[in-house]
Amino acid sequence: MKRLLLLLLLTLGGREFVQAQYEVENAVIFFDANSPELSDEATSQLNRIYQKIERASEYQIWFSGYADSLEHEKVGVQLAEDRLDVVYGYLLDKGLSDENVHKQSYDSDHGFASNDTEEGRARNRRVSITVDLHYKRTGGNNPWLQAWLKADDNSKVFADIKTTKDLYKLMMPKDEVFVLDLSQDTSLQAPQGTIIDIPAGAFVVEGDSAPEGDVEIKIREVYRKSDMIRADLITTSDRYFLETAGMVHIEATSYGTKLKIRRGKQIKVHFPFTVPQADMQIFYGYRDDKGDIDWMLPDGRARRLPQVPKLDPKDKKKKKKVKDMQELVAKREEMKRRALGLLGKESHYVLKVKEVGWINCDRYFDVPQEEKRDFYVVKQDTASDEEIKLVFREHAVILKGEDTGDGKVVFRGIPKDIDVDIVGLKYENETPYIAVHNAIIEEAPFQGLNYVKTSPDKWDEYISKVDD
Repeated sequence: MKRLLLLLLLTLGGREFVQAQYEVENAVIFFDANSPELSDEATSQLNRIYQKIERASEYQIWFSGYADSLEHEKVGVQLAEDRLDVVYGYLLDKGLSDENVHKQSYDSDHGFASNDTEEGRARNRRVSITVDLHYKRTGGNNPWLQAWLKADDNSKVFADIKTTKDLYKLMMPKDEVFVLDLSQDTSLQAPQGTIIDIPAGAFVVEGDSAPEGDVEIKIREVYRKSDMIRADLITTSDRYFLETAGMVHIEATSYGTKLKIRRGKQIKVHFPFTVPQADMQIFYGYRDDKGDIDWMLPDGRARRLPQVPKLDPKDKKKKKKVKDMQELVAKREEMKRRALGLLGKESHYVLKVKEVGWINCDRYFDVPQEEKRDFYVVKQDTASDEEIKLVFREHAVILKGEDTGDGKVVFRGIPKDIDVDIVGLKYENETPYIAVHNAIIEEAPFQGLNYVKTSPDKWDEYISKVDD
């Protein structure tokens, strides 16, 4: 059996441990106004990047230079080019090869934030860097980008693309592939830190018989908000908003036959975190006929734990009922902490998983009733096939707009006055277009969704704005 294995095999205490050798490094170098000079923090960032490049056998690197609108009025794109040259030159002096390097400077119309405020202009004085380590070995993390770079005729890349929804097939983050003998307990570690513990005999074919031979495990990690956009994911469970700590897609096959987790067995999925958040729990994702995803609790419902009613000190009759309710909620919360707590991994949530597919580490994101607003976005073209999403800047919450039928989409129950990014995607005349705008939730509809013609090698540059 011919298989392509990009794995590092280790043995830890008798348990097979597998780690994929692939990494994407992103960095942003900021500059003072009207200056191309590197700060001490910037040089430290570049030193760390070069250390990773130095260890990699193969890589591709992209540099994108920017300036704010006031700077652009004075010197045009020259300052953006100077900043790009300073960053690129610093890494060249350290030993960076000029092969597999891509550079581009942009005018202020391509800024990452509004140029109307000093804070926004400061975010636009930058050089963005993306390094794809082990590039030739893995094929990269963006199939759309790789297809574009490799194709002799770029029109072939879009041959099967008919609608905006079809674009997601090409933008989907890459799967990491592991081929394993699962006759013993095994742990996998994927590039972005996901760890999956698989007990021996956990996977079976339909009919509950054990697979013959090796098992192929595909893992797709989605932690960055930009990757959630690429994967066409949102964070809602029925009508409830969710805040995610990360999503993964797991698929298991043996010689092309799909596998499931054996009844009574479970695998453990460890989701990495930087700062732990309370109340995280497991949701499974299911797509409808239109391809839109909904997240459900393991019992198949989008329900909440019972809420404790407020107690009126003068109402003695309710005291016992409230006390019982409080004890019930406390007991359930304790059970949830035991089931989903940090089980020996100080930097990971651990979820017990009983089915493969999309898995989400989430918690409910509550919006007080008095804070809710219906937020409208005016479409650029009422007849166009637009996909419009709303991304909360301070929380990992992504929503899809509901088409009102009159040239707008609506996002219902949004907290007022919060900072969001509006992301639009459409495909017209065999050309992809994208729009990314920052906004504050208010009663007035958002108008002026400005789509720009894009190409696969520019996609990441635009969509990564939601990660800033």
